[in-house]
Amino acid sequence: MENKWLVERLLGGDFEAFSVMVEKYQKVLYAVAFNVLGDFHQAQDITQEAFI
Repeated sequence: MENKWLVERLLGGDFEAFSVMVEKYQKVLYAVAFNVLGDFHQAQDITQEAFI
C-alpha cells in the first residue's frame, strides 16, 4: 500500500515522495546493477539513470 501511495505522490510532482523512494530503493537497485555489470562506476551510473 505504501508503494502505491508513493507512486501516486510522485506522479503528482511531490519531491519529498521522490526522496523517500530513492532512499528506500537505491541500495537494492545498486546491488542488482553491480551484480549484473560487475563495475562500481557503471552500477552507480545505472542506478542514477533509473531514478531520473
